[in-house]
Amino acid sequence: MGGRRLLAGVVTLAAVAAGTVAVSTAHGREPAGEAAVEELKGQKPDWEPCYEPDPDEKGAFETGVQDLDLAGHGDDYARAECATIDAPLDWSDPSGERATLAISRLKAGDAEKAGKKGVFYNPGGPGIAGRVKAVKNWVEADSTGVPDNMDIVGFDPRGTGASTPTVKCGDQFGYSPLLKDSNLDMRDLASPDATKKKSAQDAYRKSYEQFAQACKDNTEGLQYVTTQQTIRDIDLIRAVLGYEQINWLGYSAGTAMGAYYAAAFPNRVGRFVLDSVVDPRGTWAPETAVDPDAGKSAQASLGNLAADLAETDVAADGEGNGNGNGNGDSGLGTTKEQVLKTYEAVRETLPRKVGGTDLSKYKFDEVIRQAMYSDTKHENLAKLWLGLREAARNGTPAVDDATADAYEALDPYFTFTGAESAIRCQDAQWARQTEDGAPVVDRALQVAEQNAVKYPYAGWKTLKPCMFWDAPQGEALPDVAKAELPGMLLVNSKEDHATSLGSAKGALEKLQGSRLLTVDGGNHSVYLSGNACVDEKVEAFLLDGRLPEEGTNCPEGNSSATDGS
Repeated sequence: MGGRRLLAGVVTLAAVAAGTVAVSTAHGREPAGEAAVEELKGQKPDWEPCYEPDPDEKGAFETGVQDLDLAGHGDDYARAECATIDAPLDWSDPSGERATLAISRLKAGDAEKAGKKGVFYNPGGPGIAGRVKAVKNWVEADSTGVPDNMDIVGFDPRGTGASTPTVKCGDQFGYSPLLKDSNLDMRDLASPDATKKKSAQDAYRKSYEQFAQACKDNTEGLQYVTTQQTIRDIDLIRAVLGYEQINWLGYSAGTAMGAYYAAAFPNRVGRFVLDSVVDPRGTWAPETAVDPDAGKSAQASLGNLAADLAETDVAADGEGNGNGNGNGDSGLGTTKEQVLKTYEAVRETLPRKVGGTDLSKYKFDEVIRQAMYSDTKHENLAKLWLGLREAARNGTPAVDDATADAYEALDPYFTFTGAESAIRCQDAQWARQTEDGAPVVDRALQVAEQNAVKYPYAGWKTLKPCMFWDAPQGEALPDVAKAELPGMLLVNSKEDHATSLGSAKGALEKLQGSRLLTVDGGNHSVYLSGNACVDEKVEAFLLDGRLPEEGTNCPEGNSSATDGS
């Protein structure tokens, strides 16, 4: 595929809002464009089984995709089918070059209902593949009646998974000493040592600058990896599969995608669930890209995590070395303040070998950030801290095997996808200069230096790849607040560090007639994660259209809902 420039003839938002994709008459493209769209809608997917079972009850969608555990779920997974369909590379030129969309469908367990209704699934990111997750999440949840009554539809958004264009940026951190040098601490952006400060600044700037350049150099069709292109892909999938309307389950950034799709195709909207809500403000970036309070919410989330870890019960070792006492003490401390003190002390002992990884200060903080998404990770996180502390006390360069196992159970990762950056950077034009004319990168580094002291956990995170991105800006996203839409169900934890309750309330103001189900605690992506109250409310909506009463709140765990939040 070639990197075709955006054409003058674009799909009008008015036509999109009408639920049909029409191409403007500029350059006489309308007849060919409409014919191409109709032809694409008439595609017949060449469905194949999604997995190949073996005697050990394992299966994989394809080489390179994580194996599925089929034990006890073989019959359910047998209903899953996969295919690819074609889409325009550029929806403003439907008769031009083609993108490829990888899709999956878990047919409804009730054969009479298969093919009648579908719930489309997006795991967020933006830029996370959803074809495998859509099937896996519902099959292995066990407790839901949704896949018995409607099809589950998954897809890899363009730029992700097996869909094309394929965003090829490499590992962001492979271009920089940021993680290669395990002694580098990004708090050194505020170091009084000029040499350390410069090393941190250089690594920080280069990591994003070189990453953005690699995306541009290695990806054909990069400028077409945007939310606006993807929501049209979604409606094409809907048409190809024959659904008059779609239902929707979107997590995190997938909530914004669902809202934008709904605003563009309001007559195609069924029951939409937005879990861990991103406020759909029409852009991923404010006009000024530097947040003077960067890191403030992350610092607060670290405090919340520390309070939880103070109550985490990890079994004591035989010598009483602080691995817990069986009374809710993790051995990291019995108060938030004590755990935070332990965090700083452990951090100062790094780097240290954990399994096959050199765990640096930077990586340690990233592991913590990822563990904030779910309280199911807190026990293994506590074990990691304790093992690091014990290795430091013993003067050993590596942790023991049990600690390495706890680290692996956290399933850490240290890069973000090129598709995520493409979407964030191309959905809106990012500022290159501040209002006073200063380079925005220089201003971001100044704020990073200030906030590395103010909010040491993550206050230095002010630079973004978008500051170095020069791909064309994508078409404006539809205004969600102006669309007439049926009520949606929004779900958000009160202390979610990734999507705040304020973000959910901002979306609620735009989505008139919708309801917000609040959840105690800080878990991110709550439905199908073991909270019976949330599962009950979401499924009542998806299956029967019943929204919860205004002010309904679910506690953590499996207790019943309560009114008032």
